[in-house]
Amino acid sequence: MLQRILNDFTISFCLIVSIFIINITSVTAAILTVDTLADEEADNGKCSLREAITNVNGGDQSGSTDCPAGDPSAADTISFSVTGTITLVAMLPAVTQDLTIVGPGAASLIISGNTANRVLRISSGVNAVVQNLTIADGLVTGTGGGGIYNQGNLTVANCVMINNKDSGASGAGGAIFNDGGIVP
Repeated sequence: MLQRILNDFTISFCLIVSIFIINITSVTAAILTVDTLADEEADNGKCSLREAITNVNGGDQSGSTDCPAGDPSAADTISFSVTGTITLVAMLPAVTQDLTIVGPGAASLIISGNTANRVLRISSGVNAVVQNLTIADGLVTGTGGGGIYNQGNLTVANCVMINNKDSGASGAGGAIFNDGGIVP
């Protein structure tokens, strides 16, 4: 009888430890490093900002195999190993998963909407942090947020906003337009 109790205890203990280990390993956030100033989606050995956001959103490598997969169960981070200006050819994909975007410094990295595109859009329910970069030349017509359109929980730190506009009649929120979200 004692042997059976010990066996049952051992099995239960192993099961609890296994569940604990699985839970610990499943919350490891991905870190995606942008290593090109090009705004592209191409399997060319370089991870672009567009590809990194797409991979974070999908929790996979749907944007490109040049960037690691995002982790849908954790807040991923996009960092940059390049300095200069990323000039967008189209609006970036909306951020739909929790994400921190960390630049090398506002004087070192500019993300430009090219006076033709909104730079970032944060979807409802998303926790996002944008820090240490410049958002410039974002443009929308009538929807607000040439730089950032926010519906989530957005924190902006150590950033510069330059020449972001809503050219519509309302002219609402050129740099950041907060549409039901939170900007502390």
